Amino acid sequence: MVTYKWFAVKGLLTLATFPEQCSPLMANAFEDILAMLTSVITSKFENVDLWRLSLKALTSIGSSIVKFNASQKEVIYSRTVVDKIVSLLESYDGSMPLSLRLEASYEVGTAGLNYMLPVARSLEGAVFTSISKV
Repeated sequence: MVTYKWFAVKGLLTLATFPEQCSPLMANAFEDILAMLTSVITSKFENVDLWRLSLKALTSIGSSIVKFNASQKEVIYSRTVVDKIVSLLESYDGSMPLSLRLEASYEVGTAGLNYMLPVARSLEGAVFTSISKV
């Protein structure tokens, strides 16, 4: 069943993936879209369908930024999405399942090489910390 949430996420995705030079969005509106989708990833993980749809949207937005060499959008994406995903990996809060944190980091990291490095570094740190606790 398709819900209004699907249309809402797809609409945000469409707006956010316009090439930077012809985007109808101001930088702060683009950042608001990323923040909204990221907040679903960090706090609405009980609704798995919405969570995965938001994650796919964030991944698509990151990929489009790389594809169109959108430097201003890349800085905003790194600050708003990548940094938040990195902090998810580094947090030891057990409220969000580890499998979802790993899935989110994988998806965001595969959107572009510039995003993979910070994600991989934080994943490495999380693994070492987990091993040292054992």
